[in-house]
Amino acid sequence: DDGVLFSWDMEGKDQRKIMEDTPLPSFVVGGMVYSVGFLDYNLTRIDPATGEATVLLDDCAVVHTDGKHLFFAEKETYHLYRCDLDGSNRTLLYGERILPASINADDEEYVYFSRYDSNNALNPEGNKIYRVKKTPGSQPEVVADMGMPVFQFYFFYQCDLMMFRSDSNSLYTARRDGSDLRKLELP
Repeated sequence: DDGVLFSWDMEGKDQRKIMEDTPLPSFVVGGMVYSVGFLDYNLTRIDPATGEATVLLDDCAVVHTDGKHLFFAEKETYHLYRCDLDGSNRTLLYGERILPASINADDEEYVYFSRYDSNNALNPEGNKIYRVKKTPGSQPEVVADMGMPVFQFYFFYQCDLMMFRSDSNSLYTARRDGSDLRKLELP
C-alpha cells in the first residue's frame, strides 16, 4: 500500500495498518507514534501495540516535539503554537506566518523557525533564523541572518552546529548563532 503507515512487532511479524493517510515525518514519544496526515492535516497519536489512533489536532501543517510538548504550525495561518502531548492547552507562541518545515524544538529553552514564504521569495525575513521561548509571551529574536532563504534546518544533538537547506537545495552548516557558515560540498 502506498501512503500508509504500518507497525510490526519486534520480530517483524504481526503487521498492522495504523494510518490510512500519507504520513509526514513521524516521531515517537513515550511509546506512542505521532504523525500528521499529508491530506487531512490531522495530528494523530497512534498506539502501535493496539493500532488505536486518536486525532489530537485537525489543523496542523507540521509538528515537532521536545518530548514534553508539541510545537506546530496551524495550517491556515502558519502561526506557531505549543500544546501538551495530548493536544490540550493550545498556546500561541508566534502570531506571524512561519515556514512550517523549519520548526525545530530541540533546544531546552527555545523553538527555532524561519519565515521564508514561497509567495514572496525575495522577502529578506526569509533569510533569517528566529527563536522564541517555549513559554508564551516572549518576543522573537533573530538568531542569524544567513544571507539566503532558509527552508529547513537541523541541530546536531548536544552540539552548537546546525545544518540547513537553501533555495538552491545546497546544504550548509553554521554555529547556532549563524557564525562559521560553510557550504557542504557533496559528491
